[in-house]
Amino acid sequence: MNKIDKFLNKGTLKIRPDGSGVITNESFYDNNIHICAGDINGAFNGDIVGFSITKSHKSVQLKGRVLKIIKRFKNKFVGFIIKKKNNYFVIIDSVQSKKIILKNGTEDLLKHDVVEIKISDWGKGTSAAYAELIRVISQCSMKKNDYLYIVHKYGITKNEKKTESFSYFERIINREIKNRINLENILTFTIDPLSAKDFDDAISIEKLSIGYRLYVHIADVSEFVEEDTKVDKIAMKQGNSYYFNEGVTHMLPKILSKNFCSLKQGEVRLAISVISDIDFEGNILETKINETCIKVDKNFSYQEVDEALKREEVGKTTNQLISLNRISKLLKEKRLELGGFEISSSKIRYDINNKGKIINLKEEERFKSHRIIEECMLTANKSIANLFGDRLNIFRNHNKPSQHNERVIRDLISDFGIFSESDIYQLDFGIHKLIKSLNSKIKRKVFSFFILKKLKKASYDTFSHVHFGLGFEKYTHFTSPIRRYSDLLVHRYVKAFIRGNERGVSAKDIRAIELANNAEINSKNAQNEYLRIKGLRWLYDKSQHILDGVFLEFQKEKVVVGINDFIEIKGEIRIDKFPRDQYVSLSNNIGIKGKRKSKIFKLGDACKVQIEKVDFELMIAHLNFA
Repeated sequence: MNKIDKFLNKGTLKIRPDGSGVITNESFYDNNIHICAGDINGAFNGDIVGFSITKSHKSVQLKGRVLKIIKRFKNKFVGFIIKKKNNYFVIIDSVQSKKIILKNGTEDLLKHDVVEIKISDWGKGTSAAYAELIRVISQCSMKKNDYLYIVHKYGITKNEKKTESFSYFERIINREIKNRINLENILTFTIDPLSAKDFDDAISIEKLSIGYRLYVHIADVSEFVEEDTKVDKIAMKQGNSYYFNEGVTHMLPKILSKNFCSLKQGEVRLAISVISDIDFEGNILETKINETCIKVDKNFSYQEVDEALKREEVGKTTNQLISLNRISKLLKEKRLELGGFEISSSKIRYDINNKGKIINLKEEERFKSHRIIEECMLTANKSIANLFGDRLNIFRNHNKPSQHNERVIRDLISDFGIFSESDIYQLDFGIHKLIKSLNSKIKRKVFSFFILKKLKKASYDTFSHVHFGLGFEKYTHFTSPIRRYSDLLVHRYVKAFIRGNERGVSAKDIRAIELANNAEINSKNAQNEYLRIKGLRWLYDKSQHILDGVFLEFQKEKVVVGINDFIEIKGEIRIDKFPRDQYVSLSNNIGIKGKRKSKIFKLGDACKVQIEKVDFELMIAHLNFA
């Protein structure tokens, strides 16, 4: 180490989606040093870097500049090919801080082929790095090209380690049935998407003189996945399942995720059941947790349940669905009364053709049955957290936004006249009233999108620190153990308590929680990038069309525009493309106003646009007004 290195601040760099970075260093009061994209100096995500401080502790935000790469996090990457003149460039990220030029094996490569490379020469500063080709993962003409790029880039691997035999798992079920409360004779069903292959939750309901008895049955995965086995270790590392149109990567081997742990119709299955007595006003009177065995009478889709509710045919199943619909309304009303808020969100649905492109693009229909499942699962998760309290050692926390972002949201609420600046009210209540006051579906989506960007991300921890979005003092994840390791870990705590044992938090559990948080981020990033690529391909094919747009976000020099009322598929239009004027930002960046003509453009306003250029290197669709 030379003399200069001794005086360098050191830390690990994390790259944000916009190309800026943050360095963690415990020597500074808030542990986070923010790095502008132009000051990253050729560093990549995960690198250990030496840096200097460019803004002092007295500044609102501590800022720095990368001076040196001390240690590269890795030198092997997955990316896709872009050819410019005589060079083949590898794009591993739309915000990568330096270009990567491929040195060999370029003879048969085409634009957008997916490759694995090894950096042989990093170059200095922001100058280009040089790489050697390890292998071609996928060719651009393949239907699964985008999918293979994502799963290789994000390290998504299948958990198909050799497991015990079919008969071994059958013996577990036969052995456990004798020791459990048998609920096979209670009418039970699952409600899931039409495409679902693994069923980890089921519900039953009985009418009581005081209200209802709600059963939420969750697959007892922990009975089949023993701690510290190879299957368990791989599941813990992976953290969750991944779902894409071209393929699913299960957290657990298929023999478990799609068979013995899955609550399949007509099969006896092991479960942990959360049994709640609820009065006619939605108050939970009593909750019990039991190890049970159940038999699902029907695997319903969301559509099938909604059709049954509309028909209202006489029958036991329909009566129970009607009761579930009523109780879910009560539970939701009670939840929103006590705190929390409802953000307007949507999902898009589409098919993939034989060229890997999006077809049949539409918004996923929202059914009453979605609310039934959401409220039942929220109730079960909350009940587990409240019943076992701090002994649980794994909670799902969602902290309030920062003071700055809270002020932005409160100003927005005041701008809409929901409350005045002098009014005293809970922030979650204000958010809920604001979204509810908007009279169009697209504006509710746009302002929900704006508010979500101001909120902190939920995460797992060993202590409970409220869930701001839901308004719960204590909350955990219990209801999806087939596809989330965090839920499987909670099951192990719960079962220990049920059986009269105390399970203290271990170093392994703390590590599992850390991996669960990392896996959630990895999954979200993978899904977002996958959808961004598919969206850009869809927009590229619409280059000659006039498209409906809606303003989603106003930035310094550009505006983000959602296409065809979709938040997920978007492009950018530069401010200088707007009618000629000198524009100033409205408060909280919810729009712009022309100084001369006083023309105002705001979030949620509609527009007509055309595609000017789709840039796959920077992952941006450039738009112009039609």
